[in-house]
Amino acid sequence: MRLIIGIDIGNSQTKVKIGNQTSYTFRNHDLLINDFSQLASSQSIKHDMVLLSISSVINNNLCEQIIYKILKIFKFSKYKLKIWDTQEIISLANLTNTEDLARLGSDRALKLYYLSKTCSQHNAISIGCGTAYTIDILEGKKLAECLIIPGLSMQLHSLAEKTAKLPLIEIDKIKQILAQGSRLSNPYAIVHGILASYREIFNSLHGKYCPQQTVCSGGYADLVFDQALTSAKNINLVANLEASILVELGEKV
Repeated sequence: MRLIIGIDIGNSQTKVKIGNQTSYTFRNHDLLINDFSQLASSQSIKHDMVLLSISSVINNNLCEQIIYKILKIFKFSKYKLKIWDTQEIISLANLTNTEDLARLGSDRALKLYYLSKTCSQHNAISIGCGTAYTIDILEGKKLAECLIIPGLSMQLHSLAEKTAKLPLIEIDKIKQILAQGSRLSNPYAIVHGILASYREIFNSLHGKYCPQQTVCSGGYADLVFDQALTSAKNINLVANLEASILVELGEKV
């Protein structure tokens, strides 16, 4: 019996989806420096064959290190690797302007594949909330518009590093700052400003294209969704979307 495992390797996090069941999220830095021996001992997977269905947006050397570490954690005895590139994913999505899409990251391509299968006859929007904040708009089977700006963590760190007096806001403090912080304080102004910009950009595109479906995923998707996008109609927050799609694509191998 073959088990398919989806592995979505991002710039800062790696998400692992084991079949249609268990999911794990690792910070790339932690994954490389820690041994995860306790997890390894409790999660050894025994199947006749394991297919690792992989997408990566990082350089090949680091990608290989992360794959090696995942193999070590889960102790696969027999396995095959399938690393998907953007062109393959876009081709399976049957989008019309594929020649323009080779530049896309494979994570964005996976979300477009998902929308092409679930909303192929209507407009749809994909939102990625990771290292970058990305928005891709499908008009039926055509990618109509794209937007990329720095993601939440990148903006917070950039403001702290490039200015003399603005503080570094930790991601896990954002909800507390919005709920309890003074509206005239720098921390509140920073967080409110970033999230408001995300909201207004999305609202503008939502009004322009009137999508039937919007999907939001990524490492900070739950936070951005809760604080900036909850008023939008027909928007779905999908945890581990890319890793789940990789499991589905693995069935084609």
